[in-house]
Amino acid sequence: MKKILTFFLLMPFCLGVLAETETNDNIQKIINAESADSQVKKLDAFFIQHFKSIRKKCESNLTTILEERAKKIMEVKDNGAGLEAHANKLIFISPVLARAGCIVKFRIEMEKILFGTFLKKEESKIFNQIINHKFKDAEKNTIKEALLLAHDIWIIQNIKSINKNLANERNTKFNGLTEGLLGFYVNIPELGCYKNKNEEQFYCS
Repeated sequence: MKKILTFFLLMPFCLGVLAETETNDNIQKIINAESADSQVKKLDAFFIQHFKSIRKKCESNLTTILEERAKKIMEVKDNGAGLEAHANKLIFISPVLARAGCIVKFRIEMEKILFGTFLKKEESKIFNQIINHKFKDAEKNTIKEALLLAHDIWIIQNIKSINKNLANERNTKFNGLTEGLLGFYVNIPELGCYKNKNEEQFYCS
């Protein structure tokens, strides 16, 4: 459980382009990145449109969990400067981590509704399917319940598995998706997360 819950690490999202030797491949990467920005913005807007109040509760609950975990790390005697620094970073970034974590939960629940699968579909396809979906009341209720479910329990139900290999595969994909979306929320102010000048603490509106 600790291994899964500590996947939340600050991982800045960088797109490097060598201007001097820009090739067709590099241009395509830029196009893809712009497309990804657009897709994430649309997914975020769709999430807010249908689950605004539930999203706030999900993020608040997850932020509390992350901050409590960081405080426990700092309470351990002789935990070393490295772990204390990590705990502080976790507190600073917790609002953004919570935002990324909740939209990942939403995206996973939507994939289960649309395809009956778990983290199997390619992202641009699943994002486009989600933002064009017309909800049934039962589907909305399913997602609301999942977003408000205690995070530890949701992780057990969706990531853990009797089959160790399957659990590891799900964990890896879940972490990768969270880290990727975290980068967008850190680097695109329009998505509502920011930090004030000369501060390390992030805030999300």
